[in-house]
Amino acid sequence: MVMYVNNIDFLDDKAIGLVKKYADSVRKLHDNNIIRSKNVTGDLGEYYVREFLNNLKGLPKFKLKEKSNKGYDLEDINETGKYRISVKTVTQSTTSCIRESEKKIRFFDYLIIVRLNKEYLPDEMYMCSYDIMKELLIDHSTMKAKDIVLTKGRLEKLLKIYPETDVKAILDEMKR
Repeated sequence: MVMYVNNIDFLDDKAIGLVKKYADSVRKLHDNNIIRSKNVTGDLGEYYVREFLNNLKGLPKFKLKEKSNKGYDLEDINETGKYRISVKTVTQSTTSCIRESEKKIRFFDYLIIVRLNKEYLPDEMYMCSYDIMKELLIDHSTMKAKDIVLTKGRLEKLLKIYPETDVKAILDEMKR
């Protein structure tokens, strides 16, 4: 026998209230162009990186690419193609999957990893070139992709750009 439930009486009022507050917050983030999709964590990371880089003197200015763009998330506003940045945002110790082109096309020049704290604010940011990123990739267990496990040893191979910011080191990394 199939039973249809037309209401949410099975949820308590506290749960419903919290979910509605979350939905309202997501809507406000979207209305203010802070997030652009249902991938709240990823969109927050992209937003934080753009705002962070654009507030550093001496660096080019960056803009977010369209969500449909494959391979990278930020590009310098002059679209020179020299500064294509992929952003991976984590709340744990593993990045989301990084797909490699079967044709070995280099989709981006730099990877920036954003670690969020429990309040979903940036805790740390790390940067590396595409070549360093390739050295750190490991096969993902269930997908045809790779990811980076953020161990202490692996993090030491990356340039920490936040909260300690060395603009010269960032510029040097971008000149490689």
